[in-house]
Amino acid sequence: YDIASKHNIAPGAIALNYAWCLSQERTGNYYALANKALNILHPDARDAQEIVPRKMEEHLPFDNLPDESVHFLRRLTSIEEQRETETAASVA
Repeated sequence: YDIASKHNIAPGAIALNYAWCLSQERTGNYYALANKALNILHPDARDAQEIVPRKMEEHLPFDNLPDESVHFLRRLTSIEEQRETETAASVA
């Protein structure tokens, strides 16, 4: 935390950057290690794959965006898949 606060950088960003640097220098997947570090740094953190699409749905003006942009954003964040899952769950 000392380095992070000294340079005003989030500790999680340092962990991810370190994993990326290791993967450039050596063979192997160091992101699993970075994810473990993130879980230690922020044990109560919620899953970004759950949060980001929900926040996008709440705050982005999809009606004002070009269709191509809407389709791209929904594919990128799996909003379509989540909507289908929620619809199936509510019907059941």
